Amino acid sequence: MEAARRCGRAAGVRRLRPRATLLAIAFGVMLAATACGQGPARPTPSPSATPSAVDTTVPSPSPSSPTKTSTVFVYLMRGGYLGTAHHQVAATKAIARAAMMELLSGPTALETQAGLSSQIPPGTKLLGLIISGHVATVNLSSEFSRAGTPSSALARVAQVTFTLTHLPGVSRVQFQFQGQVFTHLLGAAVRLDAPVQRSDFESVLPAILVESPAPGDAVSTSLRVEGSADVFEAQFRIELLDAGGNLVLAEPVMASSGTGQRGLFDATFACHTDLPGPGRLTAFDLSAKDGTRIDVISIPVALTAP
Repeated sequence: MEAARRCGRAAGVRRLRPRATLLAIAFGVMLAATACGQGPARPTPSPSATPSAVDTTVPSPSPSSPTKTSTVFVYLMRGGYLGTAHHQVAATKAIARAAMMELLSGPTALETQAGLSSQIPPGTKLLGLIISGHVATVNLSSEFSRAGTPSSALARVAQVTFTLTHLPGVSRVQFQFQGQVFTHLLGAAVRLDAPVQRSDFESVLPAILVESPAPGDAVSTSLRVEGSADVFEAQFRIELLDAGGNLVLAEPVMASSGTGQRGLFDATFACHTDLPGPGRLTAFDLSAKDGTRIDVISIPVALTAP
């Protein structure tokens, strides 16, 4: 650029000189421009022209791809028994940690309205989580062992155990508190000096544990009902109502076992509603004595149009 400015000044000389001198000056200008790698000097563009070498346009932002999410099962309490919630989290390889963080955050407003709560003391922090050999070792802060009754302690341990054992490859949970292992927590009946599993918490399981759907789940053309149950002859019933109280679905559900032994169930039913909006799934057993409804579980859902 300095050479070009020199070129501009040289080309602007107007005094009369001998012809030979003018030729020499012109030849010098060409050499200087060649040395600058720019070739012969070009006219300066007018102020209204936009230099082609500079792009002054701002590109339109490309549409952002939707954030991928995963569903984690969070186990809360419905009265004195376990209940299930589904939380959406950003897709992550650390899904166990994400599930625990959702559990420690407690129920949402919708879940609270649906009767779910948590026995895990507020302020409990996740200090560590390692999964190895189908065992999840979870290290919780001292708040988790805060004063409570044996039943509340059993409930909070069950919440963590069920949340972690719902994850693929995890069947047992080893508890630590501030890095230490306790034999018992606040007098709870379950020993914690060895890994625990779901079958250790039968006393806090309802007769019908519906794990899907959970409060707020969408139901469109089909309804999948899954969970576990310990009911007479392994059979119970479900009903799905729309916001107007109209019966959308009424079906029996069979568990893999019953009458004193908990069995699993997983059934899908076709359904249709002409009234999209709030709905309610009710699972219940019928009393062998008088046929009244017992072991009733009620879950609000969202009915959507196909």
